[in-house]
Amino acid sequence: MTRRTFASCLAVIFFAGLALRVLGTGWGNPHGYHYDERFVLEPAVRITQTGNANPEFFNYPSGLIYLTSAIVGLHHQAGMALDLPTGPGWGPADLDAATWPALRDGRRMVAFIGALGILAAALLALETGGRAAAIIAAMLVAALALHAEHSHFLTTDIPMTTFVTLAFATGARRGGVSVGALSGAMLGLAIAMKYTAGFALLPLLVTNALAGGGRNRVIATLPAAAAVFIAVCPFVLLDWQNFLADLAVVRSHYQGGHLGAEGAEGEGNWGWYLSRLAVDGIGRVGLGLIALGWIGVAWDLLTRCRDSPRADAARKGAVIAAIVALTALLWFLWLGSVRVRFERNLLPAATLAVIAAAHGLACITARMPARRWVAIGLALLLAPPLALAARRTSPLAGEDTRSVAGEWIEENIPPGSSIVREEYTPRPDPERYRVRHIWSLTMTDPMVYRSSNIDYVILSSAVHSRFAKGDPSHQRYRRIMLWPIAAQFVPDPDTAGPIITVREVPRLDGKP
Repeated sequence: MTRRTFASCLAVIFFAGLALRVLGTGWGNPHGYHYDERFVLEPAVRITQTGNANPEFFNYPSGLIYLTSAIVGLHHQAGMALDLPTGPGWGPADLDAATWPALRDGRRMVAFIGALGILAAALLALETGGRAAAIIAAMLVAALALHAEHSHFLTTDIPMTTFVTLAFATGARRGGVSVGALSGAMLGLAIAMKYTAGFALLPLLVTNALAGGGRNRVIATLPAAAAVFIAVCPFVLLDWQNFLADLAVVRSHYQGGHLGAEGAEGEGNWGWYLSRLAVDGIGRVGLGLIALGWIGVAWDLLTRCRDSPRADAARKGAVIAAIVALTALLWFLWLGSVRVRFERNLLPAATLAVIAAAHGLACITARMPARRWVAIGLALLLAPPLALAARRTSPLAGEDTRSVAGEWIEENIPPGSSIVREEYTPRPDPERYRVRHIWSLTMTDPMVYRSSNIDYVILSSAVHSRFAKGDPSHQRYRRIMLWPIAAQFVPDPDTAGPIITVREVPRLDGKP
């Protein structure tokens, strides 16, 4: 493959991956429906309002918050109001429609960073296995549904994953102290996006050691990572008490559990994560490609170890590819041992896994007879993961069930009606209705709604599906679900979001 052909192929993959990630970043307009987006946008708005750079929120590092604050500042200069909703009708994750332009462009920024992750994957595979491996790695990451879907959200996982990949790509390069420092700087940026990127520190040090350049290169990696992290997140030192307090909250959450045992928590979550990858993350064909690629990595490593000393560069590439695969495996094993589970936590492990697999697949293809036909077959096997990525992201380019439900409420529920809504539901105008937000409708006994002149309740499957049959909350939901349905909104291939149900509350006296 010539250099021009390689560059052209990589450009096509990059722009295709970018389009897959940018299209749909306007989902939910003008509402921010993703639960975690407010925890990035709200500190950014507050920084712009006050001029105080302290985010006063350390559950996430400050990296993405500061990037978002730059976007907020630009929109504010253009006239965007810095409004955050308050009052009983709003929940902790709700955003005001006024800040939509900043949220939209923040999502676009994350989508672009996600597309840069495609190039970062290619750079890493290029160092370990050459141009063929780089093209396969770029294709796999571009078609990784988990990666493509979460590139649509203003959350920390995609930026962290891209910088972790860049750290390994830099660490795999030949060079001296400056290359090691640059690799550490990339890891420092990754940790500044999400703390869990620190998991990659030890394998990154090993990668730098194997790439050559001497002991000083490895030594330079750690202080560079620390310096960049502190430079981007200075208030972990300047406001260290609040930093430690928020870290304790995060640690307690992941160890103690998440509300709703059927949703985001469990014991021994390795099977759950694998099932998510098989169904929504990369698909069964994609998992098969990862397994085949890892076999190729092992084969290449064993073969290179028997080669002559003149093959030292190829041997180093094989060993580094094996380290990348091992890092992905250990990251997966660690995540599976943690009680709280979110599929997005798999992003760095899944991305590193497919990059290592690309190295192995390129090695297998290169050693097969009729390599052109093998390459064509491999390209065909990439079609199912790509189709899955398109299927997972296409609803985001359409409407959201909450927006559709919100329009129905405006048109059909009389002004002045009393409404109780739970989390992950539409947000009726509190100036038009008497609205109260509660995380789950079952946090109040259903009889209270009937005796308190509540007219309607709004349920979301994203909440009530979390509770097992034996849970008291499940029993309360069963009572609520006996009430008359005013309207229901179900996701389909063109509509994203949870199932939204609007139910009329029957009065105790039987009067309408």
